[in-house]
Amino acid sequence: MHGHDRLLGAFLAGALDPAAARRWDEHLLECEQCWRTVQEDRDGRRAAELLRQPAPPLLADRVAFAVEVAAAGRAAARRRAHPGIRLRRRTQ
Repeated sequence: MHGHDRLLGAFLAGALDPAAARRWDEHLLECEQCWRTVQEDRDGRRAAELLRQPAPPLLADRVAFAVEVAAAGRAAARRRAHPGIRLRRRTQ
């Protein structure tokens, strides 16, 4: 961009005060490059919203279970690989 990166980022984030946002709106009417950048950002946000889907029910439980099973499998593999070594569990 041509020196407007910081202002553009603040505008897109909604972080400009009302007077600065109004000035930026006026700038967008005159600056094709900034206008296109704002439009691309808005189009990208809309596309991301359309692609966002809620997680299926019980997904967190299934993921936690899969992690526990994988950890148990690794621990069992270590015990088989080193049968004479006893590992102590960490206490938190």
